[in-house]
Amino acid sequence: MKLIREMIKRIMPDKWFLQIVYYRIFKRKLNLYKPEYYSEKLQWMKLYDRNPLYTYVVDKYSAKEYISNLIGEGYIIPTIGKWKNACEIDFDSLPNQFVLKCTHDCGGIVIVKDKGSVDKRAIANKLNIRLKHNYYLKQREWPYKNIPPQIIAEKYIDESGELNLGILTDYKFYCFEGKIDCIMVCLERYKHAHPIFLYYDLHWNRLNYLKEEPNEKYSVSKPNNFDEMINLVTRISSEFKCVRVDLYNVNGKIYFGELTFFNQGGFDTDITEETDRYWGTLFSI
Repeated sequence: MKLIREMIKRIMPDKWFLQIVYYRIFKRKLNLYKPEYYSEKLQWMKLYDRNPLYTYVVDKYSAKEYISNLIGEGYIIPTIGKWKNACEIDFDSLPNQFVLKCTHDCGGIVIVKDKGSVDKRAIANKLNIRLKHNYYLKQREWPYKNIPPQIIAEKYIDESGELNLGILTDYKFYCFEGKIDCIMVCLERYKHAHPIFLYYDLHWNRLNYLKEEPNEKYSVSKPNNFDEMINLVTRISSEFKCVRVDLYNVNGKIYFGELTFFNQGGFDTDITEETDRYWGTLFSI
């Protein structure tokens, strides 16, 4: 039965698939003729906004070139290797600490803090499985459909002034029509199965965008270089109707993370219905 379901999923037209999934998640019909909700407009974009630039900038390798040309190479985490197959990875040529990730999907990440203590065969097996993963089929995020699957190695940067993915704070800027509405701060992302999400406005006031707000003990101070982050995000988002720009900020050093056009595939059930409707008013299609 599982094989049959997968076959049906692969051949089902995108529009049918999205209508079925949308109704199953939100318990309301997907309105593609006059979409109002943020979640509806994202499904519309999947079907009808096929800007080839989207594919280029969600590819974790080519995005670096695009962003570097916009804001400068100093904000880019250096790439130290690229391969089409995990069996090609020359571990001997890599430093003791590094990060491996697939360029075409979400989740294919391996953090190596001590090269001498890792199981290289297990890492290669994991990455080769991810290389075969068709991320487009999951939620029909079409920009991922034609990304050539590759593996890249990135510089590992620690808390001594550099990036430590184990405890990294992730700043996700929600942008509409080139303007920033809010910042979602993601805490403890690689520590627990369920990270902590905190929403702030541009004045660093907490926003009640979630159905279940985190405990009040969780809070984040506004970065000292917050104005620089705002300037960078404004420049990056200016070309897009709706985009999430992710940045890291470690000891005053800002790094580009990634661009996301379909947050949670357009099926975000953590935000309130009011937030879903409000965000839908912030951009036109």
